[in-house]
Amino acid sequence: MKEHKVVEDYPRWTAPVPSQWVDPWRGTRDPSPPPETRKPLLWITRDGHDLLLINETGETLTRVQARSDGFQTLDDEVMSITEAGHGYDYRDVAPGNAVKVDEYDDYYDLDFVLGLTLRVTSARLGCLEIFPPPAKGGVHGAVLLWDTGESGKRISVDPCEAFDED
Repeated sequence: MKEHKVVEDYPRWTAPVPSQWVDPWRGTRDPSPPPETRKPLLWITRDGHDLLLINETGETLTRVQARSDGFQTLDDEVMSITEAGHGYDYRDVAPGNAVKVDEYDDYYDLDFVLGLTLRVTSARLGCLEIFPPPAKGGVHGAVLLWDTGESGKRISVDPCEAFDED
């Protein structure tokens, strides 16, 4: 059984500060991108060895499930990694709370491309299956879903069937 973790009142997301690059030879500035005006509803971040999902939807998430997968290549061979069972399973995740959805080792996991599948259910969102992009050493922090309904950069979000109650 995986060790579940809930962090209450997780610090809210803050938009990255746009920077301007100055060409040292010409002294010119590249225009910075406009400041981010969207607000994330769901986002993930690394906190030490843990990968956390943060709920900023303003509503309780009825259920959150997370399952890991991945692979490693050795010469011409591919070794797949699939997690049996659900991995992590949470019910009634309050707004502003973060839940642990995966855990990585900063040394041993560097040889593996690791992915994550999230299933999230709430009254307003319905059932969503979310796929952050797999990465060597584990999934990185990203905004999964914006308040505009857009998914984050390189994030796949699909509707799914409601969970079976067990």
